Amino acid sequence: MNNLLISENLLKNYLFIIFLTLIFSETFLLDTSILYFCLIGFFLIINFERIKFTNFQLISLSILIIYLISSLILSENFFSVIINFKFYYGFLIFLLFLKLIKINQYLTKILRTLLLISCIYTFFDAFIINLFENINLHQEIHTAKYFNFYIRPPGIAGNSTISSLYILIIFFILKKFYLINFSKIEYFLILSSVFLLFSAVGFITLFTILFFLIYEPKKINFYLNVIIYFLLILFLLLLSFIVDPDIAQKLSAKYMFYILEEKIFFIKHIFLSQDLIYNKHSDLVYGDKFLDLTSEYRSCFNNYFGCQSAISYPITSGDMGFFGFIIAMGYLGLFTFLLVFFAFLKQSRENLFYSLFLIFVSFHYGLIFFNLGQFLFALIISKNLRMKYQ
Repeated sequence: MNNLLISENLLKNYLFIIFLTLIFSETFLLDTSILYFCLIGFFLIINFERIKFTNFQLISLSILIIYLISSLILSENFFSVIINFKFYYGFLIFLLFLKLIKINQYLTKILRTLLLISCIYTFFDAFIINLFENINLHQEIHTAKYFNFYIRPPGIAGNSTISSLYILIIFFILKKFYLINFSKIEYFLILSSVFLLFSAVGFITLFTILFFLIYEPKKINFYLNVIIYFLLILFLLLLSFIVDPDIAQKLSAKYMFYILEEKIFFIKHIFLSQDLIYNKHSDLVYGDKFLDLTSEYRSCFNNYFGCQSAISYPITSGDMGFFGFIIAMGYLGLFTFLLVFFAFLKQSRENLFYSLFLIFVSFHYGLIFFNLGQFLFALIISKNLRMKYQ
């Protein structure tokens, strides 16, 4: 009995260390994913005989390996391809990892701890970046001031948008699927962190998951909640049209339309290869911003293997999210990604819907390609969301 308790406690401590190195892997404290990769890798090796695959999963993994080997052979730089694969397919190691662990009260406790750490770190980050502007803790540097005095922090992910999505998705998983009751102080920390990070995608995601949470038609107050919700949305939409984008950029409808138009421009002139014709002022703005980039990507893009076969450096940065994935890995890379996705996907409407939602919010910044985002994506894909604990 004592040996069982020791083994169970050892496993709990090991899991906690894995998630602790994961949550800090994109901060100045660690700034590496090597630690949690090694810890998970060791865990997979010593438990490999317990991992069971379906035929579909084995086929998808085999095709992915063939694609990886082909990319390595064709590429100019071996290491850049490895970095690309780690970034875009890193969720795979978590899919294997989750085959060996169950969602229990201890794991939800760890997730809750990660959520609170992310919130507290956001406060710390906002404090440092606003009071000590000469101190830089991140690779991403924000210089724009909102409301003429506030600089938003990059947060736990080193990127304001991704950090806010981390917080919101972890909160949503715990609240919606595992029925965690948060205290008032925890709600305050979560909401305050989202506002401190000041991300437009974060704000939109906040109200989207709020709708998911109130969508319980069987509850007596459901319709009243829906009416209040849409009245609030209408009020915020009207407010966004009168907000000055130079003061509160992320809350402005004008800024939202600018970002949407920018994405459309990018798709038209890279994916659809349309000639650049200056018909309006915005074409000049986007042309000046993307001209060199579009020329480079259009010249290097290979339909099968993307730009990684011609460019000797990793293609993991930028704000084009999932489009950046296609540019880097090509349409064959997209095919292998979708193959692995469907091979490991739990066959339920909830798993399909919420995993597609995570892919959708990754079209601006690639949430599912960042470290903790890879774990959250794998969790939504592979675990039965209809069950409280598994």
